[in-house]
Amino acid sequence: MDLYLLHREKFNRLYNCDYLNQTEWENYAVQRPVMGWSTYVPCLIVMSGPSFFKSSCYKIMFFLGIIDIICIWVNCFTTGFLMIHGSVYCMFPNLEFVAGAIAIGGWSGQCISCAILAINRCIDLWSAYWSEVLFSGRRTYIWISIAWIYMLYFFFFTNAVVYTSSAIMWFFDPYLTVPQDLINVDREQYRNWQHSANDYSLVSVMFVLYAFLIVSIRIKSGSITKNQIKANSPNTMWTDSSIGYVYLALGVVYIIPAFICVTVILQPPLIYNSSYKMLCFISLMDILNIVACCFFAGVYSITGADYRNTPSMLTVGSVTLACWVSYCAINVSLATDRLFCFCSARWYQMLFAGKRAFGWIGVAILAGAQMMVPFDGEQFYHYDSSIGGWRFELNPRGRFQKNYRHMLINIGTFLILVLLYSSIVVATCRKSKQDKLQRQAAFQSAAICGFAMGADIFCIIVQNIENPSIAMCYIANFAWQLAHGGTGYACIIMNKTIREATYKRLCKILRICGLQKHHVTTVVTMNQTS
Repeated sequence: MDLYLLHREKFNRLYNCDYLNQTEWENYAVQRPVMGWSTYVPCLIVMSGPSFFKSSCYKIMFFLGIIDIICIWVNCFTTGFLMIHGSVYCMFPNLEFVAGAIAIGGWSGQCISCAILAINRCIDLWSAYWSEVLFSGRRTYIWISIAWIYMLYFFFFTNAVVYTSSAIMWFFDPYLTVPQDLINVDREQYRNWQHSANDYSLVSVMFVLYAFLIVSIRIKSGSITKNQIKANSPNTMWTDSSIGYVYLALGVVYIIPAFICVTVILQPPLIYNSSYKMLCFISLMDILNIVACCFFAGVYSITGADYRNTPSMLTVGSVTLACWVSYCAINVSLATDRLFCFCSARWYQMLFAGKRAFGWIGVAILAGAQMMVPFDGEQFYHYDSSIGGWRFELNPRGRFQKNYRHMLINIGTFLILVLLYSSIVVATCRKSKQDKLQRQAAFQSAAICGFAMGADIFCIIVQNIENPSIAMCYIANFAWQLAHGGTGYACIIMNKTIREATYKRLCKILRICGLQKHHVTTVVTMNQTS
């Protein structure tokens, strides 16, 4: 909306309708006289009552209801009107742009409000003290204000969506179904990266928060103790199965962008760059780890499998830990690559240029392989469905002990990554004339390694607590899953090349490419007729 209100010259350049006349624009529209309407008003009236409104969660839900009503006017009434008329952007430019800005603002407000509501429920369930500190009385309005500011930011300062009746959707590109040769503008300038970051983040955050909430409710309502869990009570079996389904769902969400990253990075010219070679290997390790910590873990939880009735579990556990250590090692190599790229072109060429990057990948593979060698005792790597996570323990002479090699690797990885990226920050500040692509690669690498560092922290905490709670074990496993699932999303959000390739794949799924061909044929036929 800032373009529409304050920068009309730029707005007229980006959203120019003078390429075609009104009749020609109508050729790219398809009339669809369908409308829908649902109401929130009765619910809002009930929630605004004194008995409900004194609860923090109902205040947040009331705010969500207000946003929903606003969005319904866009999603139902405005969309219905545009469907009936068979609209594209240039038929109703002012209406579509303003409605699209409202839609983006409302959607972002819904996203952050749902996340705040989930946080509210989790805290309220586990700690009355912190619930009182953070949400009691008028403190809830502070959280609502944060959501309101977030929503206004998207409304005013990000690109709006516009409706395209031929695709029956709202898109950021106002010329989406018009052939590129007819309107030759850079379509990338319409992309809303803030919206993409919001959506990708929401998927992970909401899965983690509500999975934690479901498990917490089950634990609290069933009064499940550690002894009951070990005894495999019927209530526990329900919990184990539930977390298994959550893991499977997360696996699907996380593995798709990982595959996309691998297929894109393997294409020239990206694969010629040392950092992208390592990033490709990271994505492969992500896929293997997602299979272990999401799909295998989900199946084991649902079926109630253990190492006694599933002997292959021990082999899967050994391979899983090896993949994790390789992942840690390649993250350290990637950070080292970025540091030398910033600080010394000569040393960067000596250590990483050409096929030398494969040497670092080989070192990472060897680092993972050494975890499969029982230097320090008999390996007992197995999945424990009672805590919803893998146990990487040792079992020398029938007595369980901590895996100090694994623990030291986690601590070392965390400390080395902190040191390397602190050095990169210093190098970035000292060298103001850095190439834009170098900065982008550094930020992208930092985001990816940040996920690994977060998982390291949780693993270190859980490994050093004598009897960690079930909730802590779940959180550690979710952090591990996010470390591998977050890589793909970070690449798609922060890397233009990967993002464009992803967009093209989505276009194929939606058959928009076919839709464009249809319109090209229509234009050619019309020209021949005239």
